[in-house]
Amino acid sequence: MVKYWRLIIGLGVLLSMTLSAGCGADPAATVDSDIDSDSDTDSDSDTDTDTDSDADSDSDSDSDGDTDTDSDSDSDSDSDTDTDSDTDEYTCEYSCLNHCASWGGTTQEGTCPNQQRCCDGATPPDADSDSDTDSDSDSDTDADTDSDTDTDSDGDGDGDFEIDASTAPNIPTVGIVKWSLNGVNSIDEASIEFGPDDGYGMSAPVDLDEPDYKTLLLGMKHDANYHFRIVAKAGGTTYRSDDQTLKTGPTLTIQLPNIEIQQPNKTEDGFLVIATYNGGAMGAQNPMGLIFDNDGDLVWFYDSALRDSTRARMSYDGKWMAIVPVNNEGTSGSVEMVSMDGETKKSFPISGAAHDITPTDDNKWAFLEYSAGGMMSSACAKAVELDMDGNTQVIFDSAQVWTNNCHGNALRFSADDGIFTMSDMNHSQIVAFDKNGTQKWVTQNNGTWTSQHGHQLIDGNKLLIFNNGGTLMEMNATSHALEFTVDGSGSLTKTFDYSVEGLGTPTLGDVQRLPGGNTLISYSNSAIVHEVDSSGNLVRSWNFGQVAFGYVVWRPTLYGPSPDLNM
Repeated sequence: MVKYWRLIIGLGVLLSMTLSAGCGADPAATVDSDIDSDSDTDSDSDTDTDTDSDADSDSDSDSDGDTDTDSDSDSDSDSDTDTDSDTDEYTCEYSCLNHCASWGGTTQEGTCPNQQRCCDGATPPDADSDSDTDSDSDSDTDADTDSDTDTDSDGDGDGDFEIDASTAPNIPTVGIVKWSLNGVNSIDEASIEFGPDDGYGMSAPVDLDEPDYKTLLLGMKHDANYHFRIVAKAGGTTYRSDDQTLKTGPTLTIQLPNIEIQQPNKTEDGFLVIATYNGGAMGAQNPMGLIFDNDGDLVWFYDSALRDSTRARMSYDGKWMAIVPVNNEGTSGSVEMVSMDGETKKSFPISGAAHDITPTDDNKWAFLEYSAGGMMSSACAKAVELDMDGNTQVIFDSAQVWTNNCHGNALRFSADDGIFTMSDMNHSQIVAFDKNGTQKWVTQNNGTWTSQHGHQLIDGNKLLIFNNGGTLMEMNATSHALEFTVDGSGSLTKTFDYSVEGLGTPTLGDVQRLPGGNTLISYSNSAIVHEVDSSGNLVRSWNFGQVAFGYVVWRPTLYGPSPDLNM
């Protein structure tokens, strides 16, 4: 633009000298009549450098520091040098403006024809031999840097997410997130980070086979604001959505546990999954499947139609909750299942289903089945496989071990070993068998304990047992958490014994080894849970008051398999 303006000015000077006088310049500054070798060369070097650094810099500045910059730097350098050999001519429009202050003039605004400014009262120096090379290098740098910044984790994805988030109508503490990523055809893996603030702290894995990548946010407190963002990986690029917010709804009004922490630095934090026992417990109308967080707040619930539920257990993939009743008579059994958002329910009316159910690593289940008459008959319990369509198949019949007078009461599965263990209270023994129903061993008790329920096989050769102590309805008996090593013949060597004098439960009761080495001990009828360290020192206790619950599972997260299945 500048070079065209110079051309107009030069033409104006040749046509009329009145323009410069009209600018208020000294007349002597208009024409210098002394032309002795005055080559006043106005070397107007207009370097019109149109540096169109259109750096569509898709600067994906990520938390990993990978900045992906698409730098399209179009540098149009128009170097037009206009050499005006205007001998001894000074015009207001050109020289005076450029030297106005140094020649004693005053810049005036808006008074010159065809320009906004001019110089008034300037006195130029003697023009003799004035090689006035005015290198007006107008570097018109048009740095058009389009920085399209999409904050990604490791790199370079422009994350254009479409997100639909809500809470589950039946369980308002559960978040439901459906989403898509525009412009990305195939996602390799994804997760949703969420928590009470934008530091998140929890993570939900995304099942890429789910329609709309539907993902549940589990473990949130009621009536609280939560933040979340989606993290997706595709072809080596990580995409992150903007921070999103979601508010949870109300929960049930029930009695919450009183928690006492004896050793704050030794607790293993997580969730407790329980089933209420004796209908109406904890203020609920029906037996419930419940999940409490590390603070003792209720973060998930399901109102079951079953009477006296003893076990609530999440599926191996963490997408379903299954509940079974105590069903001591063996005639009123059923297996109820509900998706973790409460939207889909399944009920399998299996009359003998009783006491316990466990997930297996092929995303099926195994439960205890009684014959009609249940514990009052001489029939022994069976371990029965159940798939998600309700099909069943007997895995193992404990009658081949104990023939009669049986009361199977607990069933566990160890995925690492592919081994089931079944407890029979009346015989104070535990039998181990594989998925094919092949018996591995039966514990040789020899009076080491009397009456047991919950138990856990660890590393294939360690056995945790909840020993109720006393007889079936002996309310004042002291219960023990015992650990043994067990060999291939079922021979036992005791390595651990924890008890509190006078604290016990005549029925149910459970034990679980936690990943960090602590042990969780559940006194069902007394509504108390203890966490103890490897030396038997109390670390933390939960007291649910005068209510009863069935078996208890501790989980560090509400996604994937419970850790007790893989120890």
